[in-house]
Amino acid sequence: MKKAGIFASLVAASALVLGACGSSSDKSADDNVLKQVQKDGEITVGIMGTYAPYNYMDKNKEYTGFDVDIAKEVAKRLDVKAKFVAQDFSGLIPGLQKGKFDMLVSQVTITDERKKQIDFTEPYITNEVKAIVKDDNTTIKTVEDFKGKKSVSALVQMMKHTYVQS
Repeated sequence: MKKAGIFASLVAASALVLGACGSSSDKSADDNVLKQVQKDGEITVGIMGTYAPYNYMDKNKEYTGFDVDIAKEVAKRLDVKAKFVAQDFSGLIPGLQKGKFDMLVSQVTITDERKKQIDFTEPYITNEVKAIVKDDNTTIKTVEDFKGKKSVSALVQMMKHTYVQS
């Protein structure tokens, strides 16, 4: 993976995320938020804070993980400090829209519905849906093979749950 390219994309697109206006056409609002962040010397980053290994609190009560590292690198390249604010996942997008955070770096899957609410950078990670079956299972090979089955388990708060429901 090309870390430098990913970080460069994040920094270049950070103004869009910072805007939280849900419309890429409102560049002046994005610019104003970016200028305010740089003036304050701090960017407030919304995370769940409980989603290891992406973002969680370590034994020293500091946030760490892949998302935290990404956010710290963005902050470093903007020459500001990152301040992390944990929030239940359901409150991340509303919190961004209300200005509680300057940006989200918390495994928010890009969907058409969410694109109507907030702006996104290029993805810095992708997660795939995986099915785990017993070793002796010979009937489930594809997603379609789950149709009509009585028991499927998925994490409720995750996009995988939505995927399994459909």
